[in-house]
Amino acid sequence: MGTSCACANATLYWGYIKRKHILPKWKEKLIFLRWFIDDKLGIWLGTPEDFNQFIDDINSYSQLKWETTGLNNTTNFLDLTISINSNGTITTKTYQKPTNLHLYIPPNSAHPPGILKSIIYGNLRRYWLQNTNIIDFMEITKQFAERLITRGYNKEKITNLFHKAARKLDGTKKIKRTNEDTIYLHWTWHPRDQGRSKLQVIFNETMKEKCGFNNLIIAYSRPKNLQDCLIKTKLSELEGCRVSTLLPPP
Repeated sequence: MGTSCACANATLYWGYIKRKHILPKWKEKLIFLRWFIDDKLGIWLGTPEDFNQFIDDINSYSQLKWETTGLNNTTNFLDLTISINSNGTITTKTYQKPTNLHLYIPPNSAHPPGILKSIIYGNLRRYWLQNTNIIDFMEITKQFAERLITRGYNKEKITNLFHKAARKLDGTKKIKRTNEDTIYLHWTWHPRDQGRSKLQVIFNETMKEKCGFNNLIIAYSRPKNLQDCLIKTKLSELEGCRVSTLLPPP
């Protein structure tokens, strides 16, 4: 990728090319175009010969050449396989690259226990929205569970969390809480800390009736790791010279 701003520069450059050259010339045949960095998805109504001319055109603006899957009724775009069926309907299913190693956080990592719940619920919700057919959802869910178990997680624990996530996906209503009657406890998580349940019991027995709050939400943040110490993404500003003071007001 080169420098950290390579993606931003490429996006700006091709955004300009798209607006000034590509769309004005091909908008009658290219009726839909979306992209994420270097992945593009479009709907083409022209002839195959016109499409070949279009590819030659977009390849003429730099030394890099675009790879295309051609004109198909099925294509992979990001994490989706999108298909146009013979009856004109559109179906989607989850797509994962063959090179994906599925390196989920291992169970012996010092992360808050809620991280595993988030991983399971977030992925199952994404699979539920991505897959038009229930069979595809069931298949990718089975593969997801097997990969977590291979990673080292307990099968019984995984099964329990999958059932809880399924109930949420099934439309179970959650109790709404307001900020006015909720107090938040935010600290760095450690494997030897008191658990959430024990802290909730202490709050209910000692503070709930006296502090004026009915609910306690415990929010954990992970401790610093080697990546935080060795690979910093935040640049240090010169003293007395902030970036915001150099930019003109909007």
